[in-house]
Amino acid sequence: MSTAELKKKLIDKINQIHDFSFLEAIDTILNTKAAESSEDLFPLTSEQKESIRIGKEQIKTGEYKEHQQLMNDVRGWLKSK
Repeated sequence: MSTAELKKKLIDKINQIHDFSFLEAIDTILNTKAAESSEDLFPLTSEQKESIRIGKEQIKTGEYKEHQQLMNDVRGWLKSK
């Protein structure tokens, strides 16, 4: 069986499942694997990991700007030049 065939088979089986808890469990497994894969694809230095950790903390404490607010700030800055 090829990878494509296996994927199709799994998709077909998942489409037949109506148990929300079971689907959540599958989602957790897939998200865990996806996270592992992204770490393999994009290895980060300890400094990069620390920067990401700091950024996440800043988001939790509200130390960020919404995209539209940032774009307005940039446009204002560009107009002043």
